[in-house]
Formats: sequence, C-alpha cells, structure tokens
Amino acid sequence: METDDQRAPIPYAPLGPRLAARLLMGLATVLLPGCGGDSPDTPDTGGPGSDGLAIELGGIEVADGLEVVDSLPLESGALDDCSLLLVTLDTTRADRIGCYGNGAVETPALDRIARKGVLFSFATAVTPVTLPSHASVLTGLYPSSHGARANGLFRLDEGHETLAERLSAEGFRTGAFVSSFVLNAQFGLAQGFEHYDDELPREEGIQRHFRTRRADRTTDRALEWLRDTAPERFFLWVHYIDPHHDYAPPSPFRERYAKNPYDGEIAFVDAQLRRLMESLEELGLIEKCLVVVVGDHGEGLGEHREGTHGYLLYESTLRVPLLMSCGKRLGGGKHCPRPVSHVDVMPSVLELFGLGPGESDGVALNRRASNPPWQPSC
Repeated sequence: METDDQRAPIPYAPLGPRLAARLLMGLATVLLPGCGGDSPDTPDTGGPGSDGLAIELGGIEVADGLEVVDSLPLESGALDDCSLLLVTLDTTRADRIGCYGNGAVETPALDRIARKGVLFSFATAVTPVTLPSHASVLTGLYPSSHGARANGLFRLDEGHETLAERLSAEGFRTGAFVSSFVLNAQFGLAQGFEHYDDELPREEGIQRHFRTRRADRTTDRALEWLRDTAPERFFLWVHYIDPHHDYAPPSPFRERYAKNPYDGEIAFVDAQLRRLMESLEELGLIEKCLVVVVGDHGEGLGEHREGTHGYLLYESTLRVPLLMSCGKRLGGGKHCPRPVSHVDVMPSVLELFGLGPGESDGVALNRRASNPPWQPSC
C-alpha cells in the first residue's frame, strides 16, 4: 500500500466523473496487468485509425543495412567525458517513425540518429501512462517499485534517487523542459534538476491539468538553457507532448499531413529535435554528448477499439522507439533487437559514464545479454 507522502498534492478543482473514470482505468492497467476492456469512448470502426484518420498501420520494419548487435558497443566508462541529452516523445508509436518502417512520414532527425547510433527495435514501455513511464525512465524502477502509478493521483517519492540527482552529485548541470501538466514539478520528477521548466501557457478555456506546450516553444527554452550551460558538463531532459490527442500540428505539417495529423505531429516534433541536434553540432558537442530518445508509450489509433491509450496493454500502446547516439562513438548504423525497457535507460547511462548501474530494476545495455540472439516478431 502506498504511503500518504506518495500521493501528489492536487491544487486544482476535483476531477469530473468522466476524467476520474479514465484515470482510474489507467491506474488499473498499471496495478493489474491485463485488466481493462475496450475503450468505451471509441467506436468499432472495423479497422485502424481514430477520429477519421487515414492511417495504414504496418509494423516495425528496420532497414536491412543496419548491423545487428545484442548490446551497446561500448565498454563501461567509455563516455566518462560526455554530457547527456534525454528526449522523451510522448504518445509516440515506434512504427510511425521513418527508421522503424513508416514510409509515409518524414523524420530525418530521428532517422539520422538511428544511422549514427543504435536503434532498439523491441523497446517496451512499462505502462501506457505518462507519469509512471517517465518515473521509470528517470529512476530505473518499475511503477510497483517507485510508486508513481498514475497521472495526477500519485507522485514520485523523494526516497527514490533519480538520474538527475545522481548526475548532479557528479557535477553535472541539470535542466528539464516538460510540455504537459502531468509532469509538473509537484509530481516528483523535478528531483535533482537545478532548473525545471514546467511553465505552460494559460490559454482560456483550458483546465490546468490539460495544459500543454507546443514542441517549438519547449525547444526555444531548452536551447537558451543549453547555450548558457554548454561549456559545462550537463544533463538536459526535453519532453515533447505533441503527438498526444487531439492531433493538431502547425503549418506546414498541418497541410502536409492533412489526412494523418498524428504523423504530422511526429514530423513536427522531429523538426524540433533537429534543432537540438544542430545546436549540439554548432557548440562542438556532437561527439561529447550521449543522446537518448525514447517514447513514453504509444497510441491505439483504433487498434483493439482503443482510440488513444491508458486502457489496454497491447503493442500499439506499449511498443516505443528507443535510439541512442554519441557522434561516431557508438559505431553507427546498429540495430539491437534485444527486448529492452524504460527501466534500462538509467543503468545504461550510468554504466557508460563509468558511474556503475546503481540500484535498478533494469540492466545496463552495454552488457551482453545472457541468452541472445532474439528473433522477435515485428
């Protein structure tokens, strides 16, 4: 049972019955794997897609030219002079990105990271819910261990050491830029960050717990911090919410992806990721910054009669992208089909930085697995 101090303070008005039911159902999927039925607000359309989206869902198809590996091709401590850029992509399915086989979207920044680094094709979210997934990325713990089991109802307890706390203790400057209220500092993820930017626009008619910030605005703030901080070793976390429902990418992505605005949101986020990567190059940091890009969960898009996420535990909402690069230091063009999880991110970063994996439910991915190879069905 959770202690009182793990429950988040909720300063906004009580939730309406529909939102409360949705949050409780999302909590049930975390507490009781396999629990939940078809999304009650999503009609059976007879095929993929939601809200009239013209989406042809294929599956993950990784380019044949990538070298198959079973681990990150680096020894422990090989990146002990590097900074860290962590980019989390909210509500992003792996199979909707170019390097994972979606030929209908333009994601040159993500594709380039895959070509220059390591693409993990079998990465699974710990839950289809934002707060617990991010808590697992930042602690290396499953929700059953860290206690932040659902959005808005729980918080990460201060007793759990975060990646930011660990790196801050090693002298890293730490900054975070989040784009959704569900990751507001009150929910515990600000631990270890000297700068935690969760200031969201106060748009009229938008309830506080639904507030978000568009990717370009989040990137503007992150780049300002990066340019001021870059002479020092840093950990920068940037979170993008845009692919979350409802899908409304700005121009020119709105027009380019008029029939599939979900892909348009992903393309828009990719354009902002490109700005981050170009800034690393301009600052001369591309060989001295480990870049980790990971999705927090996927999206139903009508599969299994689930329009969005948070109800059901299928690959549509649990299979996520995971990419890592560090200039030329990861060898480039690697494909790892090894089953990996959110909880593997923190121990992998710490091991590559020569800091040891620490206490974690995950494993350092530069260590060879005990039973390769895998032949996952993509």
